[in-house]
Amino acid sequence: MQSAYHNLPTINGFMQKDGEEYKALDVKYRAGDKNVSFSLDISQAYPEEALVQSWNRQISLNRGSEVKIRDKFALEKVKQDLIMNLMCWRKPEVVEEGQIQLINPEQIKQSSVVQILYNKNRFIPEIETIPIEDSRLKNSWGSQIYRIRLRYRDTPQRGEYLICIRKKTR
Repeated sequence: MQSAYHNLPTINGFMQKDGEEYKALDVKYRAGDKNVSFSLDISQAYPEEALVQSWNRQISLNRGSEVKIRDKFALEKVKQDLIMNLMCWRKPEVVEEGQIQLINPEQIKQSSVVQILYNKNRFIPEIETIPIEDSRLKNSWGSQIYRIRLRYRDTPQRGEYLICIRKKTR
């Protein structure tokens, strides 16, 4: 278990750290019948060497249709490309720049098609297949999972991005 295999950014080559001293701050949550919002400051969740000045994440859920992840950040210095990691059990396929489709497994034909939308001018997608060998994880996730790494093109010192995960509209 490490944060490069969670839905988190890798900043200047550093993953989120574990332990009480690396907790998120200013956590806010609000839920309603149709919408849910969650925001937090994850700047302290990374080691000093990541050179994070600020990192605010907002996640919003529009029940039944989409999830939006908006990150706004400032770095003291850029030493390596920023990478946003997304984990999924459906097979990802880049259908066009700026759009990844998550393919339904054969045994789940009735489920909706899901898309991940990102700014094609900011990110380059990389997809990795990860075999699962742990029998406990295999029972939940199947024989493999996928990691989508959205690599920032020319990572700026300050920036903001939006990733949208939604049901595909016909």
